[in-house]
Amino acid sequence: MDDPDAEPKSVIWAAAAGCAGNGFLGRLAEATDMHRRGSAVVAAHADLLPWAGFEAEAGACVAHLGCGLPATAESIAEAGYRTALDGGA
Repeated sequence: MDDPDAEPKSVIWAAAAGCAGNGFLGRLAEATDMHRRGSAVVAAHADLLPWAGFEAEAGACVAHLGCGLPATAESIAEAGYRTALDGGA
């Protein structure tokens, strides 16, 4: 994820997977950091990668479920659903 020449989609997928994986290991701080890093790439490439935001948020949702925080996971999922509807999905 730290390679400046990495493809944005690869970085986003790595961040989403790392976020979810850290959540399953109970490491919410690390999951949050991975999500933050991935979200920065999502924001920089939103026009090119329209589904990237969903991918990043799915990782965050799974991470919170893995850490035993289902209400937070539900909030993330609800916000993603609203964003998708507002975007014309």
